[in-house]
Amino acid sequence: MAEKHFKVIIAGGGIAGLGLANMLEMAGIDWVLLESHNEIAPQVGASIGLFPNGLRILDQIGVYEAIRATWGYHPMSNTNRDAKGRVICFSPAMGDRLEERHGYPFIFIDRRSLLEILFDNLKHKDRVHLRKKVANVDMGEHGVQVTTADGETFEGDILVGADGVHSRVREEMWRIGEQIQPGVFLKDRESLVSCRYKCVFGISEMSEGLDSNEFVCGDGHSYLICPGPGKRTYWFLFVNTGNGLVRKDQIPRYTKEEEASLVQKHLRDPISGRHTFGDLYESRLYSTLTPLVEHVFKRWHFGRIMLLGDSAHKHNPIAGQGGMSALESGAAFVNELQSLLKRNNPRTISNKEYDSMLTRTQRRFETRVKGLVKAANDQQRLLANDHPMSGLVPGFLGTFGGLEYDLRHLKKRVVGAISLRDFPPPKRPRLVPFTDELPARPIRKMWMLKWLSIMVTGYILFCSRELYNLSALWSSFDDVVGWGLQQTNVSVLMDQIRSTVMPTYSHLNPEHDLNKTVAFIETALILISLVAIWTIEGSRLGHQRSIIRWPIMFWVALKMKGLGWTTSLYFIFHMAFGSQTIIGRPVPSPAVKAANLALFIIYLVATALMVVPNFKEQSVRISSDFLQSIPVYTGVLTALISALSSQFTRTEGLEHSQSTSKRGVSDKSAVVGIPNRDVVYLNRLYILLYVSLGTIHLGTVIFAAVQLKEYFSGILQSSGLPFLGSMPDTSEGAYSQLIWDLAFASASLFIFLLHTVWNLRGTGCILTLHAFKVTAMVLVGQIIAGPGATYAALWHWRENLLSGLSEQYY
Repeated sequence: MAEKHFKVIIAGGGIAGLGLANMLEMAGIDWVLLESHNEIAPQVGASIGLFPNGLRILDQIGVYEAIRATWGYHPMSNTNRDAKGRVICFSPAMGDRLEERHGYPFIFIDRRSLLEILFDNLKHKDRVHLRKKVANVDMGEHGVQVTTADGETFEGDILVGADGVHSRVREEMWRIGEQIQPGVFLKDRESLVSCRYKCVFGISEMSEGLDSNEFVCGDGHSYLICPGPGKRTYWFLFVNTGNGLVRKDQIPRYTKEEEASLVQKHLRDPISGRHTFGDLYESRLYSTLTPLVEHVFKRWHFGRIMLLGDSAHKHNPIAGQGGMSALESGAAFVNELQSLLKRNNPRTISNKEYDSMLTRTQRRFETRVKGLVKAANDQQRLLANDHPMSGLVPGFLGTFGGLEYDLRHLKKRVVGAISLRDFPPPKRPRLVPFTDELPARPIRKMWMLKWLSIMVTGYILFCSRELYNLSALWSSFDDVVGWGLQQTNVSVLMDQIRSTVMPTYSHLNPEHDLNKTVAFIETALILISLVAIWTIEGSRLGHQRSIIRWPIMFWVALKMKGLGWTTSLYFIFHMAFGSQTIIGRPVPSPAVKAANLALFIIYLVATALMVVPNFKEQSVRISSDFLQSIPVYTGVLTALISALSSQFTRTEGLEHSQSTSKRGVSDKSAVVGIPNRDVVYLNRLYILLYVSLGTIHLGTVIFAAVQLKEYFSGILQSSGLPFLGSMPDTSEGAYSQLIWDLAFASASLFIFLLHTVWNLRGTGCILTLHAFKVTAMVLVGQIIAGPGATYAALWHWRENLLSGLSEQYY
């Protein structure tokens, strides 16, 4: 804990200032707050949207429950509309789903209410001084001195400017900086700020309130309307000014007459299916017209002075991240300040050391806030038909928009948030951890590994493109199956293989042709693993709008181009577009059960075809054709079983959903549900695959160990390299092709598994040492258990890893 005589002076009593005061109080750091207004929470008609990234910090300082009580509960949805008020896309229960994923909902309340809650939470309210407008700042070697407009002086160790867009602290910091280090703020002083939009915002009370957040597109304008507590509705009309960039002293100030004139032009604009903007404006309690300044200054600090919130970075309010960024920048400041004070005596810290600490604070948040400011600007321009891509918005959102799109969009803004490092927030049920809660810090440049993996797999795809003379291969396949069916003297080991895997290869006498037996068994083991796992991947939530959802397309390609080419193509698509996220991980339980049942039925039928004695010669062709099409049959049967299962459970699910909506979020188990219930069924499948396929692979290798040298040398001598010349159109040539096909499939699978491991490291899900250990296990698994079993084992590990990251927050 810091010594009491160390003090932070906070200029500004808004969200940034009061939020910082609460954080410093928690950290045991002395502070004083100077507010220029006559009251701490004046009513100016402003509202504030609170998102999970800011609510987590508010939860840490102990005010979340009070905010929630003020808000109440509103089953919030999102609606995007065109300029005529027609629905483009709709996201039902958006607030509930946001809370389910990130632990906190989206809350809209009066800004005044939040300020009152933050003030009431302070233990030392006497440190808040009203009517104290900063007039002058002096900075020396041992502290800063602030003189207010009424002549009173305040001394401290650090001054924080949380005094908004027209920051007096920022002007004083620039003045002091130019005196001590000429040119240090030249870029900021001469920079222009964006003032492209102005905004009429207000609060209304309508007899018939809205039940959805409304984003309304327009031509040169847009709307954001959000329902709040009671019958209150918060609204924003954004209008393009045509000004673009202006000097800071040219930022306009508007009158009530200008507000009325602007509003008159938009009274008939539809904002919902039942209301116009005129309805909203006529029922207003408060309204204001203000310019919307957008900027991120190059430098936020100098010596012992730091800027936080709007004084350093100002957002367009359409994204609701201005207040959240103010809280995050305050948390970044407190984290760095605590680290500095733990290592040093406050009285021995020099201005240079303070400046270095403040540099780290800015660096910690600067990249993130630039992205947030840009995202808000892009969103505004798209909705106001002020962007080259605006014309595509209705069609794009109409096709791809909706609940999942909105949630993914918000996730990008939320998960990278900063919080108070030394004060864990209360445990809130959620599926997705924040980035700073992950086992490791994400690696930004891991995209290079992704594309390297795709390029290597693409080379394998290229090498295997001309591998097959398919007529020779399938003819040979039929011959081998026929010969196998006619054998009666088989080893005990081969009987076990027949009963466990694909019976096509069970009657091949190893003394007759070990090469063909081992080749077909190893191919079958990989194929069984691929059929099972690809079927599951097709049902995964993260793949619902991906080609991976349709594994049957790859099974058709398998019959045309072979296993090596098909696996390479599939893994390229998976690495490029597949889901590796916690949210994309779940598989609907009916789909898992359907896949398990379909696989059981298919292989039961395959086994029956091999053991029925009455088929004789006809069974050769029937069995061969059936086995070649097993992947296709599996996909079709899985889809059919899943559809029937969903039909039977739909009514029960609807009743549960309606019950949940009526209860609201007070019943956490109803909103969040039972997390990761699919993992139990998936684990059973993966373990079965790993144990059975691994056992058969190991048994096959041991059985053929004596003749393995002859096996490999014979095949390689007869085959050559498929990408250096064409393959012979003979039965033996076809088997040589099979060996290379198996090699290509194994190689592409191996690369994909390594990519999976290191992609999880890149996203912060595992530590670097853990990634190296799993990589070593994948290498060993290829030899001991075989590629197919290793695939199942890694997927078992991955499934439990991702599900475990969310379960720890329940």
